[in-house]
Amino acid sequence: MTHRPGGMDPSSHRLARLACDRRGVSEAISALLMMLIAIAAGTMLYSYSARSFGIAYSQFNNHISTDEQIAEERFSVLYVWSSQSNNQVNATVMNYGEVDLVIAAAYVNRTQVTQFQGGMGVSVGLAQIVNLKFTSPITITRGLTYILIVATRRGTTFATSWKA
Repeated sequence: MTHRPGGMDPSSHRLARLACDRRGVSEAISALLMMLIAIAAGTMLYSYSARSFGIAYSQFNNHISTDEQIAEERFSVLYVWSSQSNNQVNATVMNYGEVDLVIAAAYVNRTQVTQFQGGMGVSVGLAQIVNLKFTSPITITRGLTYILIVATRRGTTFATSWKA
């Protein structure tokens, strides 16, 4: 081993120079900080996308479930009769679908009924009948034909005509 004048060998001199070099330390710290920032950003992006996809999946499932229930909802207006003296209309509605239904609205000649005396908002189970009673929004005249549309909460409709 050869010694240099001054008493320091070449490898010791290199180590001392590296220890005193501030640039090497700051580059290492900046690289670590960049890695931490990238990891934090990736974690936030992952959690945001996982939550977003979870919400979208849940909404899609709810939409499919509602569509399935609408497809299974079937009903019929069996009979309609009315009184000309007070514009009272009675309609017998039967649920023959696979899910319960709730009558949400009725229309006479496309005019919405606002005064119900019975049957509105009542849950109608499978193979059950409900009597829908209401005051017609238009005047009922003997001998004329009218169209009654009944709608459920899910949006399923049934239209029928009757002669007063």
